[in-house]
Amino acid sequence: MIRVHRRIFVIAYREVTVALAAGEDVVFDATSLTVAPRWWLRRLAKRHDAIPIAHYFAIRLSLALARNARRRRSVPAGIVTRMRAILVPPTHAEGFARVVVHPQR
Repeated sequence: MIRVHRRIFVIAYREVTVALAAGEDVVFDATSLTVAPRWWLRRLAKRHDAIPIAHYFAIRLSLALARNARRRRSVPAGIVTRMRAILVPPTHAEGFARVVVHPQR
């Protein structure tokens, strides 16, 4: 599974690079839990003079689990809990021009 995950991101980063090189705006929708995977995207943005903006959805774990349980294709609760435990919210100091925090609803 990890190999598939890596291959998907290699393809995605290639597509982002092509779009940015063409001067297009890009929205990269992924669960980038820590600084490391976001670094690659900021690096691509900088290389192409794009402005990196992060969107962060700040919700309690209990709400995330409840919403996930209602989904037709849910993620196992243990995985959601582990992902939340390693989450490092994005910051301006990390290199984003802006961090938009979407509060819980």
